[in-house]
Amino acid sequence: MADKLARRGFSSSEIAPLIDKLLAQGWLDHYRYAESAVRRLLQKGYGSMRIQAELNQKGIPDDVAKAALNEQETDWFTQAQAAYNRRFRDAAITGPKDWAKRARYLSSRGFSPEQIRAVLSKVERA
Repeated sequence: MADKLARRGFSSSEIAPLIDKLLAQGWLDHYRYAESAVRRLLQKGYGSMRIQAELNQKGIPDDVAKAALNEQETDWFTQAQAAYNRRFRDAAITGPKDWAKRARYLSSRGFSPEQIRAVLSKVERA
């Protein structure tokens, strides 16, 4: 919110009191925003590391972001498999370069190395 106001020409001396007032009155809530963002990013097929980074980039404190992520009770291995299936479908891995390409894709989506290995170990090699 502060970044948006700054881009619209408000000074930091105007923004800080306004943000404090909105937080005090409950109009601005980091946790509610984090919950909403986690649900949206899960639907897009992102992993926990990417979601955490997105929330941090938006200025959400780490503890709030982790609490919102933990509340979802997501099976990250299933989430990684679904993201993989959306991108690569049933295509077999053709070689080491193809395996690395697919691993990079899952990594960029925010999945851990263990999750990536689990997904790629299930894929048939050509």
